[in-house]
Amino acid sequence: LLVRSGRLGRVEDLEQAVDVLQQAVDLAPPSHPARLGALFNLGAALRDRFERMGEIRDLEQAITVLHQAVDLTSPDDPRWTTRLMILGVALHTRFQHWRKKADLDRSITVHQQGIDAAPPNDPDRGVKLFNYGNALRTRFERKGKSADLDRAINAYQDAVEVIPADSPYRGPVLASLGIMLHTRFQ
Repeated sequence: LLVRSGRLGRVEDLEQAVDVLQQAVDLAPPSHPARLGALFNLGAALRDRFERMGEIRDLEQAITVLHQAVDLTSPDDPRWTTRLMILGVALHTRFQHWRKKADLDRSITVHQQGIDAAPPNDPDRGVKLFNYGNALRTRFERKGKSADLDRAINAYQDAVEVIPADSPYRGPVLASLGIMLHTRFQ
């Protein structure tokens, strides 16, 4: 349902996905391996629903659930770095709405953790670097610290190196890199 909702944009699929995933989380014993996957997918679905519907309680619940999924996932699990990235994006999104510095700082820390732990051949490495760069860019725009500007540029440059030419992320990464390089020039 979550995949179909993303592909077809059907809100009813997203609503049903949230309901079904919540039931899966509620019914699974705490130590059951399926519960962890359901937690992460519920968090992602709630974040998607927030993006679509704008209900702040969905974002708050998504962050709570994503924190649980990250905390319950072993750092040795190959999915851990992706779970960190989705949590980082959710924290960055909440910062954009509430302007709580702690959310932005935590977003940057979580993104950095995920990048540091990801193998060099991680197929999502470019997207992780892009999201990290976005969080650093936001902090630079708020605080004006040149270290954040430099780190954002480095993240975008590293992302360009690993994102394939035909990826839908390549254009936005290049645009962000260009803006930040121009900002540093000024």
